[in-house]
Order: sequence, then structure tokens, then C-alpha cells
Amino acid sequence: WAAKSRKKSQEQFAQKELLKELLASLDQKKQKMKVVLIISGVVFSLLALTRPQWGFRWEEVRRRGLDILIALDTSNSMLAEDIKPNRLERAKLALRDLVKDLKGDRIGLVAFAGSAFLQCPLTVDYGGFLLALDGISADTIPRGGTSISGAIKEALESYEGSLKKYKVLVIITDGEDHEGDP
Repeated sequence: WAAKSRKKSQEQFAQKELLKELLASLDQKKQKMKVVLIISGVVFSLLALTRPQWGFRWEEVRRRGLDILIALDTSNSMLAEDIKPNRLERAKLALRDLVKDLKGDRIGLVAFAGSAFLQCPLTVDYGGFLLALDGISADTIPRGGTSISGAIKEALESYEGSLKKYKVLVIITDGEDHEGDP
């Protein structure tokens, strides 16, 4: 395209016979080589930007974080509006702030009211945890009441099989317990 454009402008500048004399010192092979080198340079620059890599390398990574299980009370008493917007939503906001500060720790979520349910198993996928947290409401556990002991039992069952150290259980509740013996 550039060569055609250049030829057209040269023909407008002078007659064909005169152009041959004026352009006698111009080497067409060098012009073509210049175009090939420029195009090659652009292509290889774009290829380099993709950062191609060959092969693979196994690397063992040892995780040294905490296993944090959050037991969140979803009973109707958590809908009290003594804290704006309500206790449950305020607890969810606080958990979002906690997740922002985590680096390499596994986190899980147990929802509880009259019974307990592992909503999100221990994971380092903080986005997945936040999705599970967003799904929590007062209707998550259909059985009413508050059973802190049920939440503790569910947490202990989800910890089985992992290391005995570095385990944390955070219970977020309004404090009343109607069932069991925590």
C-alpha cells in the first residue's frame, strides 16, 4: 500500500522517463528489505509481549497460614436494628473487612441458627467465600432458635483431617443460646 502510494505521488511529481533518471540511484531491493525488517520487528515485538514459555517446573509450596472458620448466627434476633442496618448485615460487612486483610489463610463459613450448616468449606478462594457470605440471610437456616453448640460441632467436623495447629473459630452471634451446651 505504501509502495503504491509512493509510486502514485512520484508519477504526479514527474514524467515516467524523467523518474527513471531521478530514481536511478534508488535501490529497490533495499527498499523491500527495509519493509520486511520493519514488519518482522513488529511481529516479533507482539510475539514477545505474549511472553511465550515452554515446558513446566514443579514447585512445592508450603502453606503456613491459619484455618479460620467463621460461625455466623443467622437467627431472627440478628435482624435487630440496634446497629445500622442490622446486626447480621453489620457482621457481614465486618467479615468483608477481615477478608481484605487475609494473605494465604484458609477461611470457611458456618451458618447457624437452630441448627448449623457448613456454607463454605475452608478455602483460599476469598471471592468464593464472599459469594457464600453474600448468600447468608435470616432464611438460610430454616430451623429457628440459636444453637452455638451446633455451630461448634459443625466447625470441629469440618476441621477433621487437617493439621492440629493453626485453627481458629470465630463465632459471631448476639449472645443468646437456646439449645445445647456450648
